[in-house]
Formats: sequence, structure tokens, C-alpha cells
Amino acid sequence: LGAAVEALREWTAANGWHDLQRRLLDAAEVDYSSWAAVEPRMREVQGTPGMYTVEGRTVRLTGDRMDPHVLSDADTGEVLWTAEEHETAEFPWAKHFALRTLHDNSLQVVERRSGVPVVSTGGGPK
Repeated sequence: LGAAVEALREWTAANGWHDLQRRLLDAAEVDYSSWAAVEPRMREVQGTPGMYTVEGRTVRLTGDRMDPHVLSDADTGEVLWTAEEHETAEFPWAKHFALRTLHDNSLQVVERRSGVPVVSTGGGPK
């Protein structure tokens, strides 16, 4: 964890604290190669947005075909594909952390599992 905290301090010194969640903690690339194997076989169920059939199975898509999030079996709820499962973090060390905004509007980065603060900044008027 010590190396991750040091990497976090270096990253925030170089890039700042603005939009930290999106630019650092959530920064990732999705490998869509497995989606590309399923998507062409999907047939839309007419009149039911987000519902498709794939080889006789009815499936529900959260997101859309060009930006899929979750594909699940409509009958059983079984999750067949998720973008999150196929995600590679741009900064893998950042997955150790979560972000809190405190009552004084300061930001605090905490260790995800324990909730222990590791770095804080800011504050001021809301």
C-alpha cells in the first residue's frame, strides 16, 4: 500500500485534484473483443427496448449495443457479460482507494477496504 500512496501523491502533484474520481480512480479501458463475438448474433425483440434474442435465449442489455454495460439472461437473471469484468485500470494502484468529500468541501482519499484516510486536500466554502 505504501507504493500506491506514493504513486497517488505523485499523480495528484502532477495532475491536481479536480475531477479525481473520473480522471484517476475510474480511469479504465474496456476490452470489447468478447462483446464483438456476441453482439452480431443479437436480434432485437420488437417493441421491447433493451431486449434481444441470442441463439434462442432472451437477453436484457443495460446500456446500448455501442456502449454495453451488462448483458443478462432475461429469464434467470444470469449475468452473461459486463464491461466491468473486461476492464483494465489505467492506474491499477488507484483501485486501492476511494474518494470522500467532507463537510468542509475538502477531498479525502481513503484506503478502500479499511476507510483509513491516506491523503487529504482543500476545504473551503461549499
